[in-house]
Amino acid sequence: MKIYSADARKVDYMNVEQNPYLGTIDFAPDLYEVFKLNGKYYSLGIVAANKEYGAANELRRFNVEKEKSYHENDITCPICGYVDYDSWEEDDENEEYQCGRCGAILEVTRNVQVTYSAKVKELPKIWE
Repeated sequence: MKIYSADARKVDYMNVEQNPYLGTIDFAPDLYEVFKLNGKYYSLGIVAANKEYGAANELRRFNVEKEKSYHENDITCPICGYVDYDSWEEDDENEEYQCGRCGAILEVTRNVQVTYSAKVKELPKIWE
């Protein structure tokens, strides 16, 4: 399978073969599966129906040893660093989450912080 970059400044999703060429692999991963090419880790984001070519994102912060990320504003994959900026759409009851880049299954806990604001409704009585 020929692999093209999906990290280019202007990615051509309709003509993937116009993107920078990364190399060839001897297997055909499915979407979001991780593979190694030229010493770097990638996740396949686009694949042709015939699986002859695809486009992949480099996983620059890929680390299978890292197990946790703490107190992020959005769900952040500890393994590849993918940030889901639509985390607020996740169901509160759903404790499992699949990373949108590397496919890792994560256990997610929503942490809620409550803050208060106040404005004057009625001034206090003042004795002079």
